[in-house]
Amino acid sequence: MIKALTVWLDAFSDASPARRFWLAMLAVLPIAALIAAYLWLNQPPYRTLYPRLSDQSGGEVMAALDQLDIAYRLSESDGTIQVPANQLYAARYKLAARGLPKPDTQAYARTEPTPSFGLSQFQEQLRYQHALEAELVRSIETLAAVASARVHLAIPKASPFLRDPPPVTAAVLLQLKPQQSLSSEQVSAIQHMVAASVPRLKPGDVSVHGPQGKLLGVTDNSADVQRAALEASLAQRVAQALSGLGMQAADIQITATLGSDGRTRRLSGAVILPAGAWPETIEKANVLAREVIGFDAQRGDSLSVIALPDAPVAPSVKAPPTSIGTVSPIQSDHIAEEWLWTGGVLGVLLLLVFAMRKRQTPAPAIEATAPSESDAFEDLLQATRRQTLDNPRVTADVIRMWMQA
Repeated sequence: MIKALTVWLDAFSDASPARRFWLAMLAVLPIAALIAAYLWLNQPPYRTLYPRLSDQSGGEVMAALDQLDIAYRLSESDGTIQVPANQLYAARYKLAARGLPKPDTQAYARTEPTPSFGLSQFQEQLRYQHALEAELVRSIETLAAVASARVHLAIPKASPFLRDPPPVTAAVLLQLKPQQSLSSEQVSAIQHMVAASVPRLKPGDVSVHGPQGKLLGVTDNSADVQRAALEASLAQRVAQALSGLGMQAADIQITATLGSDGRTRRLSGAVILPAGAWPETIEKANVLAREVIGFDAQRGDSLSVIALPDAPVAPSVKAPPTSIGTVSPIQSDHIAEEWLWTGGVLGVLLLLVFAMRKRQTPAPAIEATAPSESDAFEDLLQATRRQTLDNPRVTADVIRMWMQA
């Protein structure tokens, strides 16, 4: 081996420059081939980074991988981005920290590539709705905590034959960034933004859902239950303290205002003592109630202790005339007699009117007696008028009874 190497070196030194180049290449090429074969046979396996990416999102991911110094390659079969298997999850975490990959809102808003001419009304409404949903998605994704969003609108067709049009509703699905959350004010802002963009849509009809489908922006009633329990407990404690001193409260009302952490922010209340309480008793009740509820003036608490006023003596006043259902027996008998008299007069009056209408003939004999009958009718009519003017209520009741009968 040493002798062959010596011969090769002697030949290399005696050779011309061109011959030396080819002799060097014969020595280097086998070594380079061995190194390349070793690297090709022992290269790390690659795995797909994300299965489905649009061209825009894929370009953003490749640019980020270049900045992060992460090797990648494109699959020859489907063109997906592949990274070394040992760097797959690290690459996903680093891209997620940068908010990648972003959703393809343009694909989300993509409609059928058909011309506007010849479209049906339903197709036009569908294209308009998809475009509106895509614009809302873009607006929602401008929030710092939102990684991606989807908006679904339910816009029923209004009919002129319906008095109340069917309500419009919407659902918003949010994908938040790692370690991010939305406050109730932000959720309310999303609801109002969506409602302001769609006709006949109310903010209360917009539901916002989180990554696991949890409904966001819904106030938990546990705070209301806690507040009601605190108010009832304080009112009961004040009543027990007053009863221990021989005082019985007519009414106790306590209102508590809690913050989000459940602590008491403010108390306001009123204690009403029975009528006839002395000023000294009111003062003692005031001091005792303040101690029981933990009154704090710096916190803005307020408490009022008052006594009911004494009941005044009602003066004897003659009761005004009332209806038959609420008068005394004597008054009812008198009113009944008036009803009978007035009813009889009105009945006779009606009978005379009907009789005179039937007896109106051109005979001379009847014309001779007409003045006496007309005088009697006029007297009866005047008496009925006087009775009606003197007792209008009774007359109205009689007519009402006739109409009901």
